[in-house]
Amino acid sequence: MPMATYSSKGIKHEWSFGLLGWGAQTGEVSSPLRALLACEDSKKGFGTTNWGEYCNPKMDAVLEKALSTVDDGERSKLLQEATAIAINDGGIIPIHQQVTTWATQKGIVYVPRTDERTYAHNFKPQ
Repeated sequence: MPMATYSSKGIKHEWSFGLLGWGAQTGEVSSPLRALLACEDSKKGFGTTNWGEYCNPKMDAVLEKALSTVDDGERSKLLQEATAIAINDGGIIPIHQQVTTWATQKGIVYVPRTDERTYAHNFKPQ
């Protein structure tokens, strides 16, 4: 099904289960948790792509705490806790983990980006 058709049906909650890919440009799980799994709440910007209508207020509370935590270690722990809640509930079932590979010639290094974008200016001499 074309994505335009698929997403328009998802937005209308025409099914309770779907297949979707998601990438997090920040490299942390806050973006997919907020968009895909948080209870729908337009004022908070939560659940914008929560087509399966999963909702667990406990997961949302942990996520909100993580989003307002500036300490990297503490935020990471909270995001892991929120993720565990959602996965243990069956709110999301990860079936594929994308692995991207870059190759360079000898003497050139490239540090991959979490968003998988490849820019020529990021290739550097070793």
